[in-house]
Amino acid sequence: DIKTNLFTVIRMQPVLWSMVTTGAFDLTLILATVIIVGYLIFSVIKNKNIKNYYILAIIGGTIAICVFMFSTHILAEPWLSQRTTVMLYAFPSFFLLIAFVVNKKNIHYNLAKVITIALMLSLIGNYIYRANNIAIGMQKTNLVDKIIVQQVMQKINEYESEKGIEIRKISFKNDKYISWSYPDVFCMFDLNVRAWAVDWARANMFRLYSGRYFEEVPMKEEVYSKYFQDKNWDIFQEAQIQIIDDVAYIMVY
Repeated sequence: DIKTNLFTVIRMQPVLWSMVTTGAFDLTLILATVIIVGYLIFSVIKNKNIKNYYILAIIGGTIAICVFMFSTHILAEPWLSQRTTVMLYAFPSFFLLIAFVVNKKNIHYNLAKVITIALMLSLIGNYIYRANNIAIGMQKTNLVDKIIVQQVMQKINEYESEKGIEIRKISFKNDKYISWSYPDVFCMFDLNVRAWAVDWARANMFRLYSGRYFEEVPMKEEVYSKYFQDKNWDIFQEAQIQIIDDVAYIMVY
């Protein structure tokens, strides 16, 4: 529904511009853009000989950025993930370039250039900092996912050594309140979601981290009722694993 998608895109603008989707509320981008737009307006007013095509360029460029940035969200999917915020920087960058062209003969040009360049550098630094934090969170998430796989494999290997039975199948079920991310890791949309929390990723993790292929099977109701029903964990514990015959039953927290 294009109308619903359009309203969603409009409603999400404060979230995008305040950088909430990249870690935390931050007014840096909004303040920088407001200052640059103010400088652009000042430049247009001061330039008495401004050509009409400058005005058309400002309007046309703004519309073009909006089209490139939001058209797919409006026509197809209004899911404004972190990738969308990258295009936001096109707005202050474009306004700044136009302002420099319009105002290049003004006596305040050099001072304005220094201030606006400093603003753009602060935006770049802010975004690098946020991107780095997101990347660190992803590394933490992947590492903890791997460690839990290794812990499960240790129990499987011990069982196989003691019983002489090879585990060929694996079964998963979520506990009462599943955790989508690990503590102190920023998570929004699909960013830094635990692979353990994603149904289709679990068996593949074992193949990736242990080199073992297990056939994924549904958890038997009698096994769930006896060992896991109504239980909830906040960290990984051995009680979340029960091995019966050649099947490892795992409760995912």
